[in-house]
Amino acid sequence: QTVLEDNPKMAQPQREDQVVAQSFVELVQRKIDGKVLKAPSGEEGSRMKESVMYPGFFLGAAVGISQFVFLRKAPIAMMRRAGQTNFQESSKMKPSSLLFDALLSTATAGTVWIMATDKEKVFKTASELPLVQGKSDVSDALCDDFIAHYETIRPDFWQDYSGESGAESGLRAISDFVANCKKRQAFERILRREAGLGPSDPVSIPSGGVPRDVVDDYDGEVAGGMEWASSEGESAWTGQKPS
Repeated sequence: QTVLEDNPKMAQPQREDQVVAQSFVELVQRKIDGKVLKAPSGEEGSRMKESVMYPGFFLGAAVGISQFVFLRKAPIAMMRRAGQTNFQESSKMKPSSLLFDALLSTATAGTVWIMATDKEKVFKTASELPLVQGKSDVSDALCDDFIAHYETIRPDFWQDYSGESGAESGLRAISDFVANCKKRQAFERILRREAGLGPSDPVSIPSGGVPRDVVDDYDGEVAGGMEWASSEGESAWTGQKPS
């Protein structure tokens, strides 16, 4: 018997949403491996750092520090309460116990950080990076490939997987990112025409970023409509009409 026959779970094909999500992850990984995509900097970096750090990092740090203090103080306090008033930690054991307590507290802090991170906020922030003002390194590295790959996937896929689960939140972020890439590209075309530039000339997005309802007068269409937004213009993130 083969391994797949011995383990039926391994023989099960991946769900379509898993395959699609993985294909975009691999696309990003290729960009990173090819050093085309680097860590976000400037406004992009600030936005991503804020979404990842708050509140998870600060809560994790508070828990980790509290645990470290407890691990260092509690044993001595317990021994003294038990009657050994002169109890002190052995100088030979102190370095190893200090290292153990630090590692355990760091692991706890990291776990709390991950658990407390607002993943929906991170997804939403990442999907809106193409809307930032100035230059967007993330957009330059990913937009063309994301749009091209997005358009190879059956159109109703995004409607099928537009729920609220973690995996579907990630897929919604991908679709929103593509929509915002199209908006950025449409706005860049407008700016180039207004400045008399060529279609490939670099252009910087002005202060305020890309308008969310940008319309390219050349084709008269709103760029990058949301696949699962209702006809009344509801936001896929909040369920509310955009202001």
